[in-house]
Amino acid sequence: MTTCQHCNAQFDLTSAEKDFFVKLNLPEPKSCPDCRQRSRCAWRNERMLYTRQCDLCKKAIVSFYAKDKPYLQYCPECWWSDRWQAPALDYDPAKPFLEQFKELLLKTPHLALIISHGENSDYCPHSVYYKDSYMCISGVTGENIYYSYFVNNSFDSMDCAQGFDLQNCYQCVHCQNLFSGIYCNDCENSSELAFCYDCISCQNCIGCVGLRHKENYIFNKPATKEECAKVLAEAKANPEKFYQTFYQFSLTVPRPYARIRHCENSTGDYLYNCRNAAHCFESQELEDCFYVWNLPRGASAVSDINYSPKAEMSYNCISIVNSKYQIATVACWDCSFTSYSWQCFYSQNLFGCTGLKHGSYQILNKKYSETEYKQLKEKIIEEMKRADQYGEFFPIRLSPFCYNETIAREYFPLTKDEVQSKGWFWQNELPGTFGRETLTDIPADITQVTDAILNEILACTTCKKDYKIIPQELKFYRSHGLPIARQCFDCRHLARLQQRNPRTLYHRACMNAGCTNEFETTYAPERPERVYCEECYQKEIY
Repeated sequence: MTTCQHCNAQFDLTSAEKDFFVKLNLPEPKSCPDCRQRSRCAWRNERMLYTRQCDLCKKAIVSFYAKDKPYLQYCPECWWSDRWQAPALDYDPAKPFLEQFKELLLKTPHLALIISHGENSDYCPHSVYYKDSYMCISGVTGENIYYSYFVNNSFDSMDCAQGFDLQNCYQCVHCQNLFSGIYCNDCENSSELAFCYDCISCQNCIGCVGLRHKENYIFNKPATKEECAKVLAEAKANPEKFYQTFYQFSLTVPRPYARIRHCENSTGDYLYNCRNAAHCFESQELEDCFYVWNLPRGASAVSDINYSPKAEMSYNCISIVNSKYQIATVACWDCSFTSYSWQCFYSQNLFGCTGLKHGSYQILNKKYSETEYKQLKEKIIEEMKRADQYGEFFPIRLSPFCYNETIAREYFPLTKDEVQSKGWFWQNELPGTFGRETLTDIPADITQVTDAILNEILACTTCKKDYKIIPQELKFYRSHGLPIARQCFDCRHLARLQQRNPRTLYHRACMNAGCTNEFETTYAPERPERVYCEECYQKEIY
């Protein structure tokens, strides 16, 4: 057993994990999986956006970086232009390498917002190929999508998360190929569902759980179209009340221990076509991987990777795309043989670099010959090994973002005092205003809401932060007969996160009487759901 250098938790490595570190010529980790994950998350800002000027063209822009941050930041147009050149540092053996990297971060312009191939979607950070969309995070290909997270290949949907091929959907989580669904979880290949869980190939069902190939059902019982229409209208009129009724009903139906399909020797949840994937989540086409999530396009021989389509032989990275042999990198796309780098693209053989495009054989952005590069790289690695840093992720205190600006706050929430006691940083003034609301009495019936609401300021019922309704949002509510949201988009996002099980595995036994199967599941033992093994669950629903 190893003691985590951060939290003192005990953790162990499997023989497969040990082989992985030998294969990558890496020392075994000094941090437990949770602390490794928290360190990576503390380097990714997704939804704390600020208005400021581009430091090159001086235009007003939206940025990840608050005005009080000391970093240069360029709008995407300027950053990708040839109007500037990344600075470089000479390596100083008398200084810790990571402190020199921090110095380089302060000298190098940062991408104000990471958006790729977007059209009229300037407020969709970490998204690719989005059109006419607003406040969508980490999605790939979408049109007319609003306030959503990791929604891919989808259209005309709002307030959804972890979805693929959605159309006309609202408040749907972990759904695929769903048309006209509202408040649904884990539903697939279906249409016109409301408040449903784990319904596949169904149509016009309300409040249903675990149905297959059904049409016109209410709470798992057959109904007429007229009855469905009546109950749907009642549910839309007061969705919070209906959800409570639906939730209590859902507890009467067993849950599958995990969503693992066409997988071999794999543990986690929401895994598809994987082999030898341990503690992995929301990913596809994995092989020989450990502790990864949100890898939608395949990976081979990687560990501790997040938000990274197509990764190979990489470790302890976040937001990498088409990667090969990357160690402890952030937002490095189409890079190979790259370590301890930030926002580098189309490059190879980098160590401690930032802001490079088409770079090669560079350390702290300085260019070397291949021989010089390899010699100096090995010298730095030995220095980092002596300090127990090589293989470990960047320290949180070096992050360009404050802890409460990053996704670490979502998965590892801490108070201001707790954060500062660890030597990390806290942003006192997050985006948003309070106490400026101009409308508190919002009609419950959407037909009674006029266009005047677009000029009003509302207050979130959860955090009290001010928010506004945009025209596309109002149009969506009206077309679906839904009431105006009473929470700001950030609180709605956090509420959807709470609907998902944590990425923690518990060893449990099937709760079906007489079954002796055991498994790893994200359902904690104290939870109220009845959890079945795959075999028992399939027998139950078919």
